[in-house]
Amino acid sequence: MAPRDNIHTIAEVLRIPVGTRLRLVRSLLGPCDKRRTVIQAQSRGLILRVEDDGLAKGESSWLRFSPGDKIEPRINGFAVLTFVDDAHDTSLRREIAAEYQFVHEAEVWDGKTAQEDA
Repeated sequence: MAPRDNIHTIAEVLRIPVGTRLRLVRSLLGPCDKRRTVIQAQSRGLILRVEDDGLAKGESSWLRFSPGDKIEPRINGFAVLTFVDDAHDTSLRREIAAEYQFVHEAEVWDGKTAQEDA
């Protein structure tokens, strides 16, 4: 079973089990709905398999952490906040770089539920 609501640190993100299904719901470009599956954890990020239909399906995607990144818990997921340097604003501020939600076991992707796929 995927963790829920308990992701507060980068270390906790890196402990998300391989095979966990995530949905990217927001990026720096704005709202989105992109399916991903965790395939490997590394020291500074996760390697995710792209599950969306399209040209990139089956390819790898990265969730990499930079120094200063922070995890903010969300209902059923987490957000990655990163420092943004704005040429028009001299103060550094954090913005959401990515927001992920855990996929419920009953949700069907490509004709399989998360439980059937495990």
